[in-house]
Amino acid sequence: MKKESFIRHFISILLYVCMSILITGCSSSYIKSADEGLEGEYLIDVSLTGGSGKAYVESPCTITFSEGGMEAEIVWSSKHYDYMIVDGVKYLRANEDLNIEGNSIFIIPIASLDTDIPVRADTTAMSKPHEIEYLLHFDSSTLTDMEGKRVEYKGVPYEGNIKEEGPDEEGGKDTNIRAGRESAVPSLKGIEITVNHAGTHIPMNLCRQDGSVIDFDKDLDIEYAKMFSAVSSDDGYAYIHTEQAGDYIVIPEGGQEVSLSGVCEGGSEAEILCKPFGNIYLVSSSAMDIFASLDEELKCLSFSGLDKQDWCVEPAVKAMDTGTLKYAGKYSAPDYELLLAGGCDLAIENTMIFHKPEVIEKLNGLGIPVMIEVSSYEPHPLGRMEWIKLYGFLTGQEEKAEKIFEDKLSEALPFISRSPYEEEAEEGPAVAFFYVTSNGAVNVRKSNDYISRMIAMAGGRYLPDTGEDDDNALSTVNMQMEAFYAGARDADILIYNGTISGEIGCIDDLIGKDKLFADFKAVKEGRVYTTDDNLYQKTMSIPGLIGDLDRILKNEDVSDKDLTFLKKVK
Repeated sequence: MKKESFIRHFISILLYVCMSILITGCSSSYIKSADEGLEGEYLIDVSLTGGSGKAYVESPCTITFSEGGMEAEIVWSSKHYDYMIVDGVKYLRANEDLNIEGNSIFIIPIASLDTDIPVRADTTAMSKPHEIEYLLHFDSSTLTDMEGKRVEYKGVPYEGNIKEEGPDEEGGKDTNIRAGRESAVPSLKGIEITVNHAGTHIPMNLCRQDGSVIDFDKDLDIEYAKMFSAVSSDDGYAYIHTEQAGDYIVIPEGGQEVSLSGVCEGGSEAEILCKPFGNIYLVSSSAMDIFASLDEELKCLSFSGLDKQDWCVEPAVKAMDTGTLKYAGKYSAPDYELLLAGGCDLAIENTMIFHKPEVIEKLNGLGIPVMIEVSSYEPHPLGRMEWIKLYGFLTGQEEKAEKIFEDKLSEALPFISRSPYEEEAEEGPAVAFFYVTSNGAVNVRKSNDYISRMIAMAGGRYLPDTGEDDDNALSTVNMQMEAFYAGARDADILIYNGTISGEIGCIDDLIGKDKLFADFKAVKEGRVYTTDDNLYQKTMSIPGLIGDLDRILKNEDVSDKDLTFLKKVK
């Protein structure tokens, strides 16, 4: 018996060793091979150890497989990391290239999964920059595709956590069917459009299910916004046009489906939105302040693309505390299961979603329409606030939205006449608004940007002149320090953009970024200011920022207690 037991034990150990070698070998060869189907972007849990233990990285993260190997998108819990070193190679922040504000993002190569990978990361959060050693660990057992379906490390997919269409376990209605219609978000192509004198896009061949053509005869009154227009009918149908971000047909609650009376060859395409909206997934952070102005309880919002610690809009923080607003993942990795289970009826994204078209496709496939918010591209600062009229219309609060906008307009009235929309101020103190990137370049707003317009409305002149660059939609441009010095050294006032790279505590902090700053006129005369790190979320406070600019332009000795969004750097 002892001999037989020994043999069985030996065979068990031998089989275990063989299987371990086989599994390890399969895993390793699969990662390095591009012909077994594992190409493109996936999600994987990542953990961070080392340092003080306070820092962390977002998990799951995006990992990309290609013939060249693996790359991971690492998002830190802080915006103060300016580079990482992996296997002896330095990698700079990718935020500027991706046009993403906030915490530091790096795209780094990954040699293997399920092992501790040593990296070094440099933080500027302390009095002096420090390189800190960490270990990253990617757990292959958590690997999923971008649709939330689990993927075995050896490349064999299995059923994911998002149910496909079909009866649920209790024999109820299909899991991917919402509001009595099929899961895929419908759209119409071939819409005949006319544009009226106000620039409103009006469809001519949309009709109700009974065949009657819809008469869109009510324009949404827009004064400053250029990136959207909207028109509606007496019975509540609407057509929304956004520049470069898609068009939408809005069906009122209980309304008939829409179709086309004839198809316009090469005509417009529009996605269909069905009112009411009570469980919105808000990813666009600049829109939160607008929704909070309409309703402090945020009743129509159920899901957020930012977690609690990333919000400075107090109603959003409160709603996340009470649980009425839940974190549903960032734009590139939504929690599809949470959104589906919570009855999400609309996703409002920012323009970063253009980099993840597969996310739009997946959301649409689950019956969740996607509206892309482009208020950040409004050239006039009051145009950004005017998006409250669009959201007021979508949520049935048109009159309230109009009243709020008129009140804000009254606050800005003293400044509006100073700088007509089409012109820049030709006189007044010169102001430069900027920050220094991790690689030593200077990031400035374009001359036709809304920040530049606010400076003009406050009576200043914006420096440096970047020209009217229409080649891309970005609102900023990076300059070498020498070029910035040449264009802004004589500026009367410097404003450091603390929203992106953190506030500067003193003049020495600024000079520490580049010694050339010591030769700037504003530094010599002590007229340097910094913004707080929450500026871009406070969309409805634009008149307040213009007021701050007005005060520092008029009074060299203005006190910080008289300022809301700016403070003097000493």
